[in-house]
Amino acid sequence: GVQIEIEGKTAGRRTGTFRLLAQVDGQLRPARVKLRLKDLDLTPLSPLLEPHGLRVTGTRMTGTLSLHRDSDGYRLEVGPLLARGLRVDHPLLADRTMGPFAPQLRGHLALSSDGGSVTLHDLKLVTGSTVLAASGALSAGHGRSRLALQLSIAPTPCQDVLDSLPHGFAPVLEGMALTGQLGARAHLRLDTADIDATSVGLELGPLSCKVRVDPPRADVKALRGEVTIAVTGPRGRGMQWPLGPSNPDWRPFRRISRNARAAFVVAEDTRFFEHRGFDEAQLKRAFVSNLKEGRLRRGASTISQQLIKNVYLSHRRTLARKFQEAVLTWRLEQVISKRR
Repeated sequence: GVQIEIEGKTAGRRTGTFRLLAQVDGQLRPARVKLRLKDLDLTPLSPLLEPHGLRVTGTRMTGTLSLHRDSDGYRLEVGPLLARGLRVDHPLLADRTMGPFAPQLRGHLALSSDGGSVTLHDLKLVTGSTVLAASGALSAGHGRSRLALQLSIAPTPCQDVLDSLPHGFAPVLEGMALTGQLGARAHLRLDTADIDATSVGLELGPLSCKVRVDPPRADVKALRGEVTIAVTGPRGRGMQWPLGPSNPDWRPFRRISRNARAAFVVAEDTRFFEHRGFDEAQLKRAFVSNLKEGRLRRGASTISQQLIKNVYLSHRRTLARKFQEAVLTWRLEQVISKRR
């Protein structure tokens, strides 16, 4: 076998270093590889990472990566690996650049010798005071893929969870103040050979969050009275549209026929008067349907969610918008009656 050792550093006002140790066998297969980084500037990697939405100009990384070969395949030990000053810009995540923030990754994963399966063992992503833990397995082969994934957040103060979000991810929620604690567990079991058997679930607990201060840009208590929203008018022009008695087309609830009200609810959100802002059954059906289609074709937004989206958010399909929509819908259902 052969042992290879490479050391290097980046020049500039702040010097970063790296050290790579590799052991290979007689057939030049890696038996053990260890990479140690200390305040290493990732700017030179920008051309490789920016097409994937990672803005690493000025980002500095510290931590370790270790790869070991055993009888079953390879085991990758991560970290802790800390990236300071990272920015993320991806159209599926948010409609603006997020960051800078300092995510930390630690844990390990195993890769089978044939490359057909990957197993996650307690992989943790840490941002601020929030720890997202992931475990599970992914296997692929013979035209079939299977995934079993579990995600969890240990009980954390609600305000810490909000403050841990990267800058730019939830701008509408800025200024919101919370008390209480939040924990969450989610799972996904998927087999491409039987999409209909997909199992997905989310359980929140503990959930004792209480709002102390509503966000100035989205104070849903204002919906108790007349509000004015921006809409697209004739020829695409923006216009202000009052929601209340000052609008000549406005009608009080009692003057809308029961049939019209019932038709609207049936068409948009059958369980509107039963749920608390979210229809879990419809969410699961939409998720499975979109998997079959291979694209985001079917939604499962309730009337409550649609109201929040139309008044406070954009219509872009991003994770950031859905997160802000979920938080504001949860708050809406606390302070506004279904009739209102």
